[in-house]
Amino acid sequence: IVGFDESYLPRIIGILFGFLLVLNHVFTQTSVTAAQLRSELAGAFLAAIAITLPYVGKRLHGMSVTRQQNISAECREVFLISEYLSDVDKEDLAWGSYAVLRNTVSSSLLIYHSELLCARGCWDIPAEVSKDEIFTLLECEIDQMGLSYATTTLYFPDNVDGQGWKRVPKGTASLLVQPFNLKVSSNENLMQFGGFILISSGIPQAYGDKERAWVAALATKFQNIKCTIR
Repeated sequence: IVGFDESYLPRIIGILFGFLLVLNHVFTQTSVTAAQLRSELAGAFLAAIAITLPYVGKRLHGMSVTRQQNISAECREVFLISEYLSDVDKEDLAWGSYAVLRNTVSSSLLIYHSELLCARGCWDIPAEVSKDEIFTLLECEIDQMGLSYATTTLYFPDNVDGQGWKRVPKGTASLLVQPFNLKVSSNENLMQFGGFILISSGIPQAYGDKERAWVAALATKFQNIKCTIR
């Protein structure tokens, strides 16, 4: 299922199984036999293991974040910030984008607000493409994928390569799009989409609850940054 974090599937199954065990125990008409009690205890134990598996998996994943990402060596390393921003906004984007790449297992990052503000990390862009053309190519990717109108968090935990992304590096496994807060113009009564942060990684299921909450907080910080200097 697109956008569904499959790492939580054991927890969902465990909760459902535990709920059925409780119902079976409560509505049993006859007295509980020793064999039935042992079966229920074994079932409860297995349900508890299933419920805790996602947490254990995240812990193990956190211990192995230094493993090599399966990103194509042909990707191009870029660091671009729009020249139409104030110096203060440029500095905020520089430090913020660095923090994201440093503190997560991300290989690529975009920050967009009506137009592209920042591109950093590895992208599938030819070496001969100029800075201005990079902005154009990435904005075309944003338009083609419909990200300009994103209003809810989009998380692709695996197999990003096969889902139509052209500019993310080959070998990308996980991709997260965190929109800014949606704003409403009281004068025209129109919704204005505030943009988003996009990050990707060569590691499957790279972004757990902690990483997504952190990126969401950063998106809130960046929501007021727009190109104002022309």
